[in-house]
Amino acid sequence: MDKKKVYLSSTYQDLAEYREAVRSALRRAQCDVECMEDYPAFDQRPTNKCLADVAECDYYLLIVAWRYGFQPTENNPKKLSITQLEYHAAVRLGKPCLVFILDPEYAWPPPKTDPNAYAPRSKIGKFRQIVETAHGRRFFTAKESLSSAVLEALRALEYQHKPAAALAHAEVRGHYLAWLRRSCESVELLGLDLKDSQNVRLGQVYVPAVTAAKAERDAQSGKSPEERHALVLHRLGEESLYLPGAPGAGKTTFCRWLALVVAGGAIPAHPVAVTEEFRELLPDSLRGRFPLLCQLREWAKYEECLHGNGHWTRAELEDSLQAWLDKTKPGGLTWAPFCEELQAGRALLILDGVDEVPESLPARHLPRRNLLTGLADAFPEWLKLGNRVLLTSRPYGLRDADRRGLGLPVAELLELPAALQDTFVRRWYAAADPPNAQEKASGLLLHLQERKDLAELRRNPMLLTALCRSLSSKMSHFQL
Repeated sequence: MDKKKVYLSSTYQDLAEYREAVRSALRRAQCDVECMEDYPAFDQRPTNKCLADVAECDYYLLIVAWRYGFQPTENNPKKLSITQLEYHAAVRLGKPCLVFILDPEYAWPPPKTDPNAYAPRSKIGKFRQIVETAHGRRFFTAKESLSSAVLEALRALEYQHKPAAALAHAEVRGHYLAWLRRSCESVELLGLDLKDSQNVRLGQVYVPAVTAAKAERDAQSGKSPEERHALVLHRLGEESLYLPGAPGAGKTTFCRWLALVVAGGAIPAHPVAVTEEFRELLPDSLRGRFPLLCQLREWAKYEECLHGNGHWTRAELEDSLQAWLDKTKPGGLTWAPFCEELQAGRALLILDGVDEVPESLPARHLPRRNLLTGLADAFPEWLKLGNRVLLTSRPYGLRDADRRGLGLPVAELLELPAALQDTFVRRWYAAADPPNAQEKASGLLLHLQERKDLAELRRNPMLLTALCRSLSSKMSHFQL
């Protein structure tokens, strides 16, 4: 997407957090954003300046809640708000308009609502009716979902003016994202037999992946070292990461969860909630990204993609990825549609399982060295463009020199804290056996408290899954 100028129009005090979320998302999508926050005194912004900026924008974005807003006194006989004046200017000038209206069913704080706002003849009521009639019912609720919806709508507008090839690539990416969401929710990801799983999906049983908090935060936390946690998803929102973890620690599960929530644009709500310290929020920096999930063991099946003497360049790595994508077409995706996202800086590359790439092949080919040297050469340019990368491995997959060469921050995947062990068990049975969920979950948790010899097992997600499955549907005790 070429860099475009978007004018962000709304009232301020009631929508400040929404504006910031949208503004950040647009700028990460490489848009220039014109908005009142950039004016010297934006609470008393000059009408002429606002209307001039509307005239210069490529897209006009309007967000409307339940406040009408500031009404300039000069040259404004109809006493329209500055937001409505901006809107009329955009329509008059033929600007493409993206309009989002707060869902009337969504709970909204009274202090952020005009008196009599819900009356049809109120100023805000009439303005909402005008824009809804002209642009349809595009409602929003939470600021996170609004950011995703804005990016999706903007991209759709962009593609209306793209050549046929670009439109075809966009369609391919859409099909891939739909396929990715389906495949990442599959029960096969959980290692379950179909007879055991029933309708279990990843989103029903997943609990957040945890790593150590950054060192600079530790001193301020006042917690003991074992209490200092950070969510891997939130860390990845800050920067690209290398994620090492022990067998069964949940590396692949997190990769699939990451692909699922980024492809879907939201963290699904769950009736069995985690405690507040472990509550995941999808970082704004990951919204709107295009996730490429590459299980490196699958890539390594194609020896023709692995040839080299252990000294790959970025170009050779990208040639290998191109050959793999064009050969396997996961979800219909090929290199050209993905490369557009990579070059635009919107890609999220999820490269899972360096340790599963063979170290050597006949004819002196060195696949793992090829991969690591290629990544070391590619990362500076990929990250400079704005892309985000997650690389995972069992600890032995990378040497210290490899880690230094990649230059990625390390976030080691930690064992499950006790609170997440409890949540996992309850989520598991809520999904696998709803009628008996409470009884089975409480029984297993009590049993685990009594069995100190199982403490190490319960901290490993894969082994905790095995413990959950060990409860027979016909027995009230455990075969452990």
